[in-house]
Amino acid sequence: MTHGSDKIQVRVHNRILWVGDDAYPLPNIASVRPKTIVPRRWAAVREFVVRVARPAGYIAGGTIVLACLGDKAPFALQLALALVSGIVLAPHVVRLVRRLRQPWLYALLIGVGSGQTAFVINSDRAIVHDLMERIVHAVNHPTAEFSVTVEHWGDWVLGDKIGGDKVGGDKIEMPS
Repeated sequence: MTHGSDKIQVRVHNRILWVGDDAYPLPNIASVRPKTIVPRRWAAVREFVVRVARPAGYIAGGTIVLACLGDKAPFALQLALALVSGIVLAPHVVRLVRRLRQPWLYALLIGVGSGQTAFVINSDRAIVHDLMERIVHAVNHPTAEFSVTVEHWGDWVLGDKIGGDKVGGDKIEMPS
């Protein structure tokens, strides 16, 4: 599951909250709350070590064999070991670096009386809090209307999903 940012329009018009193409009547909104999504960097490092342990063991074994051969080791064998090492380890290193560089994200969770939850995820805490204040103001003031286009880091799952992410729950991990 990839996480990238898109633009999404959040607006209130005629007592209806629109989050993208989804509509929620303002009187049905039960809660509006922010949630900080912290990247699980130690989990990324742990996963990297687990994924790389076996291939690294084979590479270390090959290196030991080459060291024992000393000058008798053919250059082609040394080159092959170096190429295989790079090909095997590079994707894991790239994935680790991406996961370590992920920013903190801020989600605005909007609970509706029917149990549905709308959400907007952004990398700027101030935008999420401003949006929350606008929605709360619109709930309390029937004539209030606004329209804001914000960056939205989409494709998140609300609730349990095998191998997925969970916003507002106990498993918050951002795979690359």
